[in-house]
Amino acid sequence: VALDPNTIHYNEINVTGTDIALGATVLVNGAVASATVTCGAGSTGGFCNAGNVAIDLVNNPGSGLHLLQVQNPSGLFSNDLPICVGTAAGCRTSQ
Repeated sequence: VALDPNTIHYNEINVTGTDIALGATVLVNGAVASATVTCGAGSTGGFCNAGNVAIDLVNNPGSGLHLLQVQNPSGLFSNDLPICVGTAAGCRTSQ
């Protein structure tokens, strides 16, 4: 996922996820981030339908490569989702 810090909606990330609760916590680089999780296709029983999830970060995590995760209340963590803020060149890592 690439985010452009120069656009108005750089903080919103649309992803596909399963079993995401409306009260899920969002983490960036392992730290809790102020964010809102919404369900694009509505919700049933407090969980997003059809895997359409929008994550709206309150603050830009800054330029560079970051890892985003979601955690349901009292639940396990999601997989890491790498996100690039800024240019692709600024997010490349040497091997």
